[in-house]
Amino acid sequence: MKLKNFTLIELLVVVAIIGILSSLLLPSVSKARLKAQQAVCLSNQKQVALSALSYAIDFNGHMPSYTDDNNHWPDKIMDGYMTAAEGAQYSLVMKCPNGTKQSSTGKINVSMNSNLTGSEFGSAGKSIDKATGSETALLTDSYKWWKQVSHKTMKNEYLLDDINENNIARHLLKANVIYIDGHGVAKTASFLLTKSNSTDTFWDPEQ
Repeated sequence: MKLKNFTLIELLVVVAIIGILSSLLLPSVSKARLKAQQAVCLSNQKQVALSALSYAIDFNGHMPSYTDDNNHWPDKIMDGYMTAAEGAQYSLVMKCPNGTKQSSTGKINVSMNSNLTGSEFGSAGKSIDKATGSETALLTDSYKWWKQVSHKTMKNEYLLDDINENNIARHLLKANVIYIDGHGVAKTASFLLTKSNSTDTFWDPEQ
């Protein structure tokens, strides 16, 4: 039996159908990839949180503070609580899959609540001992490679930068937040914009 060949019109119809299906599927694939990156980032941050909480247990409920020797909190977490990647300053779990690229200079993509670390101007961080752990932020996604985050960074220019990797809310307009009790969740940029008060429980462990 002789097989019938495709006509040019039939071939063009098949190509058009494939094109339509691809245009429908690609956005879903892209969104799934971004969701996977968000999940990896959240898992990474939970590991950082465990190390930070271990540090706090050893230091009477206090996170690494600027007032000791002016080192950033990640440097102190790396001192006995985490292991650095080969040839790098910090652990790879401090890196977000779609954040600013980590380099030998130690750029990281996770920030700690500045109410817990204190400031570089001498104020000590607050203890987590009296905190409502399920309400007060410990870590969030960072703006570029910032190592602290506060109510002052809950602004459009930091949450929603033109360059996605520089955003705090870079996961489909959401940012990962790890709370003092260790649980993590992705919060929308609109929610974080409401957290611009330094005395909000979200920032202040003593409220």
